[in-house]
Order: sequence, then structure tokens, then C-alpha cells
Amino acid sequence: MITPELLRAIRPDADPADITTAAPALALAAREAGIVSRAQIAAWLANIAHESAFSLARENLYYTTSARLCEVWPSRFPRPHDPTRYCRDPRALANLVYAGRLGNGSEASGDGWRYRGGGYLQLTGRDHYRAHTLEGADLARDPQLIERPDVAARVAAAFWVRTGCNDCAEDVERTRELVNGPTKLGLSEVRAYHRAALRALPQGSAARVLTRAGRWQDVRGERVEVELASGVTVVVNATDPDVVQIRLK
Repeated sequence: MITPELLRAIRPDADPADITTAAPALALAAREAGIVSRAQIAAWLANIAHESAFSLARENLYYTTSARLCEVWPSRFPRPHDPTRYCRDPRALANLVYAGRLGNGSEASGDGWRYRGGGYLQLTGRDHYRAHTLEGADLARDPQLIERPDVAARVAAAFWVRTGCNDCAEDVERTRELVNGPTKLGLSEVRAYHRAALRALPQGSAARVLTRAGRWQDVRGERVEVELASGVTVVVNATDPDVVQIRLK
């Protein structure tokens, strides 16, 4: 269901190379994590579209004017810190604004820069990198692994599920709060991307099941019988993947 065409429909201004890289990685991660309904996919991709535009670039902390720094970080500038010291110095800025937060050490530790926003949902802070370490990808030890598309996609899916977003995907504002925090920055943009996603996604969602042949299969329709790998036959209402009736074969 997640294709380059869908990502382009959600965010037409995204870099085509980023979309080509992101689509298969996000599709696989979504299937593995259970992000399968139309509502879940639309809300997940809308948040990703805002956070990263489907790019693997790390958080951009390059600011050219003091006024912009004061606007984005009002609790830091112009007091107690002089914004002119941090213009055009993203490393110093990251180490300042993220020091002593999210599990990071002091400004001098360099954690702010090391664990700045990364991945498709812009994971930020040592605590989040540690919590979302994957098998074969120790993000706390090597945060640059978040720049790999497979890792970034799996982390975005794991974060989405662990924070409860997948369970409240019908409520886009709530998912924005869970992703971004109480300020819900970018909510209007996320809503616009969400509307675009819903327009592009088929009305009938696909339920994903494991067949006896050991392959994952998408099924559509209100009543579809599928034989699972376990030998159990399920009757799936694929327009609502949460409604599944199971009977023994």
C-alpha cells in the first residue's frame, strides 16, 4: 500500500530520490509493525511527511539570524544566551538547546549534536535513541545508524506503536501530540498531509495475513477466507482489519 506514488501524492515537493529510497523501507516496516489500516497508514505518513519530508537528513540547526533563533527557541534566546554566538553554528546550538534533556549530558558532552533529530520521525535525545535500539543497530552507541533507510523506517514504526499512535490513528491531533509533544508544532501541516494521504489511499484497506505457504498476503473486501500458516482459516473483514472471525479448519 505504501508506494512512491503515495508518498509523492502526500508531499509533492519531496526530493524524488528520497521518495524512491523511503517507500520500500516504510512499506516493510509498516507491515512488520502492524501499521496496516487506512487510518494508521495515513496518520503515520502525514507525521513523517512533516518531520522529515521522507528524507534521511538529520535535524537542521543552521540559523542565519538572531531573530529566527529567538523565534524558534524563546526560552533560550535572547536571554540567558546571546543568539549571535549560535548563528551559523549548528553543532554549538544543538549542544546548547538539548543539553541536560532527553537523557543527554551537559553542553560540553556533545550529546546534543550526537543525538539531534534523526530518522523519518526525527528521533531526538539519548533516551529515545537508547529506547529504540534495534537488533543489529545499537543507536545509543552509534546514532549515525539512524541515517540508514531500513533502520530509520523500523524506528519510526516502533516509535509510532510504542507511543500509542497506532491505537489512536483516527485522531490526527492526538498523534501529533504524541510525536511532537504538547505544543503539537506543525499540526496544520500534518492535517494537510493527512488529507492528501486519505485522498490517495484506496477506500478499502488491506488486511495482511500469513498464509500456509509462509507468505504475507494482502486481502481486500468485507468477507475473505484465508488459510493461515497454522492451518486455521480466518474470515477477514478487510475494510476493518481489527474485525477478524477465526474458525478451525
